Amino acid sequence: HHLMNNCEPCARDGKLVITSESVRYGLSILQGIQNESRGSKKSLKDVVTENEFEKRLLADVIPPSDIGVTFEDIGALENVKDTLKELVMLP
Repeated sequence: HHLMNNCEPCARDGKLVITSESVRYGLSILQGIQNESRGSKKSLKDVVTENEFEKRLLADVIPPSDIGVTFEDIGALENVKDTLKELVMLP
């Protein structure tokens, strides 16, 4: 944020000096990431499992928001992507 608003970094005694506004901006981004992470873990905890196998399997499930890649990021092979969506994502 600081370097987006200022062309030259400001240094004093060999240390970068940033504004309180930049610190607040960075903290808000960090808090947003932490809240997303907590929300996805909480939603997995709310899943009801019927047996021990499902409980163990659920521990290895990665929430889609944690992956960072969507089907739109993958080029070509539309028919393969459609098949994967049907097999993996739809119940």
